[in-house]
Amino acid sequence: MAKVFVPEHKLLDDAQASKWGSIVPLLPQDLKLGLEPERIKVLTARGVGAFNENEDYLLLDGSPVACAVIMSLLLIERSTLNLLLWDPRSRRYFNRTVSFERVSESNFTSPEKRIFASNDIHDMSGLNFPIISLTSGQDPNILEPDRILDEMIKILVTSQPHDMLLISGSKIHNCIAGGIISKMHSKVNYLLFNAQESRYVLRTCIYDLETLVRICIGL
Repeated sequence: MAKVFVPEHKLLDDAQASKWGSIVPLLPQDLKLGLEPERIKVLTARGVGAFNENEDYLLLDGSPVACAVIMSLLLIERSTLNLLLWDPRSRRYFNRTVSFERVSESNFTSPEKRIFASNDIHDMSGLNFPIISLTSGQDPNILEPDRILDEMIKILVTSQPHDMLLISGSKIHNCIAGGIISKMHSKVNYLLFNAQESRYVLRTCIYDLETLVRICIGL
C-alpha cells in the first residue's frame, strides 16, 4: 500500500490526504525546529529510508524548513519524487511528479557570496550580500513543480557551495530551490529568520550518501 510521508503532522485535510495512502509523520507535532535544519535531518533520516519512489508521496505540510530539509534528504538517493500539493483555491490535494534529473553540477566560480531567495524578501536588514530572488510575488504555478524547477535552474546554474538560500515564500518554492542546490553541491546553507531576535541566522546541512549512512547507523 502506498504511503504519504508528512514532515510534520499538521495536515490541512487528513481525510483527503489518507485517500492517497497511509500517513507517515516524520516529526512529532509542535517540536518547533524551524531554526534547526540539522536536527530535522538527523531526526528524519531513518524515516525517509522507507520511502518508495515508485508509489509513495511526499506531502508538503508542516514548517517550510522541515519540508525543504526532508525533500533534500529524499533526493540524496533518487532524482524523482511524487508530491502531494495543496491547492488553496479548490481546497484539495493534487499529485504531481517532479524530476531533478536535469540538475547538473555548477561550473561557475566566484569568490563573492550571494543570497538566493526563494521569493521576495520583505525584511532585508542584516543581509550584507547580493540578493537574487528566484521567484517574485504570488506565483500562479504552485501546482507545477517541474515548471518552477526549470525556471530556478536557469538562475541557480551559477550557484556555488558557499552561497546561501534564504527560505521565503511557499513551501513548494523553498523545497524546489533547496533540492536543486543540494543536488548541485551536496549541501545547503540555509539563511533563516529568527523572529525572537529579529535577525537572520545561517545553518548548513550536508546532503550526501556518506552522511546519510552515518546518521542511520548512529555514528
